[in-house]
Amino acid sequence: MSTSQSAPAVLTPTRVASAAAVLAGLGLASYGGYTQYTISRAVADGACDGCAPWHPLFVVAPLVVGVVLVAIGSYAFAKTTC
Repeated sequence: MSTSQSAPAVLTPTRVASAAAVLAGLGLASYGGYTQYTISRAVADGACDGCAPWHPLFVVAPLVVGVVLVAIGSYAFAKTTC
């Protein structure tokens, strides 16, 4: 009776850096999305009198950088597993 087992995943610096980039990207993208959500709720509730609905530094930049980090990290991680 033969059972085939896959090789254990090797922890290399490249894989760790790729995973860290993905995790950082997820965190940044989540922060940008949550910030947009809280600002839009404040505007809808009337609690934000005269303030801008969002600021690119706090909403768009984390979203864009987060998505780019997830894409780069995912690509790099996929290249290490081939």
